[in-house]
Amino acid sequence: MIGRTVFMVGALGMLTLVLLYGVAFVVGGGRIGWAGTLEWSDGVPWPMMAIRAWVIIPLCWIAAAGSLLLVPAARWPQALDFMFLIAVTLVLFGMMTLIFAKVYPESGGTFFDSIQHATGIHWTSIALAPQAISLVALGIRLSILLPQYNAAIREQNENLRRMRENLRKPF
Repeated sequence: MIGRTVFMVGALGMLTLVLLYGVAFVVGGGRIGWAGTLEWSDGVPWPMMAIRAWVIIPLCWIAAAGSLLLVPAARWPQALDFMFLIAVTLVLFGMMTLIFAKVYPESGGTFFDSIQHATGIHWTSIALAPQAISLVALGIRLSILLPQYNAAIREQNENLRRMRENLRKPF
């Protein structure tokens, strides 16, 4: 499915940024963000590589587009995939986007600069809008697919139980 491929491109890109952030944390002396203190001697001054919003926003939008492409064509066997997509969207694209926005703050124009100090919303938060839409779509589709999935699993278990009983009977 093209939707899964598109989602995974965004997810792998974001995971790469998370790994780069981990490397920057280690070689930067354990410093988290601009105001962080050194936990050990740094090998490279902070930031080794700032992760910019113009990198984060397209990755989040690509992943949201991929998950929205998956929604209409999904069938009950993919119900567990939807749970995985929801978890990845919440952790990788939701939480990490907010962390990157806090650690690497950028000026985003008059609107974002005026509310940044009060709310902590940076222009990187634009990446969260399509994620919210995709979470709602995935959640609605999952609520439709999950009862079908559970019914199919119950039927399979019942068939297996009957097969075992038939195998125990003498010929």
